[in-house]
Amino acid sequence: DEAVKFSILTGGEDTAYAMLKANPTLLLSAETGGKNATIVSKFADRDSAIKNIIHSAFSNSGQKCSATSLLVLEEEVYEDEEFKKT
Repeated sequence: DEAVKFSILTGGEDTAYAMLKANPTLLLSAETGGKNATIVSKFADRDSAIKNIIHSAFSNSGQKCSATSLLVLEEEVYEDEEFKKT
């Protein structure tokens, strides 16, 4: 549809090419999977972070291209014994 000017795609390469073929002027931001990091800083709500990390990593058995597969923790969070227990 020519009315669509910009799209974000999380999917396969074939889909991206089909979208561009249908609308050559489309500005497309495509992400086709890989290693997705979640970063938890010392300012984060740690209870919420844990809940969201587990959901992202394991919902759909982790079989979605946007699933968290890397966890980056600021040193203060990494050393937080309560965070580790959870």
